[in-house]
Amino acid sequence: PKQNDKSQSIITLTVEHTATGRVDTKEILVTTVGGDVPRLAGYGGSQKMDAGKSISIGANIAVDQAAIARWEVSPAINNFNSLVKSGTTELRLASKGNYTFNLDFKPNSLLAGSDYTFILNVILETDISVSTISSDTSVSVSTNSAPVPGVFTVTPLEGIELETAFTFQATNWEDTDIPLQYEFGLLDKGEFLPLTEPPR
Repeated sequence: PKQNDKSQSIITLTVEHTATGRVDTKEILVTTVGGDVPRLAGYGGSQKMDAGKSISIGANIAVDQAAIARWEVSPAINNFNSLVKSGTTELRLASKGNYTFNLDFKPNSLLAGSDYTFILNVILETDISVSTISSDTSVSVSTNSAPVPGVFTVTPLEGIELETAFTFQATNWEDTDIPLQYEFGLLDKGEFLPLTEPPR
């Protein structure tokens, strides 16, 4: 049916209680409202992402009239809009057409080792007398967590700069993503500086 077209049909609903054998039947009048439902295409399924990097989740939207597209997340995230690079999780689609609506997160916006479901809901702007016409799509995202701490040792614990040879050793570190890669270094005002072996 076209937008604002209505059709009615009667559906018979039967409920049976299997333990007692009781059966009850009711007829329900269902009114359907026509309309071109928004068509969505996204990543879908499940994705594993690194929370320490920028994360992008996107979808393509095709609508035959003006609509509102809105990203939501479950479980809810405080200040959701502020974590998104564009600063908004809602987009007005002014007219018929194809649109791309990405949700781009700044690095470290999502918690490591967490599971999220991002839902894109698109609602057509219709006459208030017409029921809401909408579509949604979702993608599940798991963020990677840091390796489980093992042991880090330095031998010897004291020495003389440029004279004493120090040995660094990392053992018993675990993670679901293998193989693990190690790099020794130091933090200087929040910046990681890798240690390199001195020339011989």
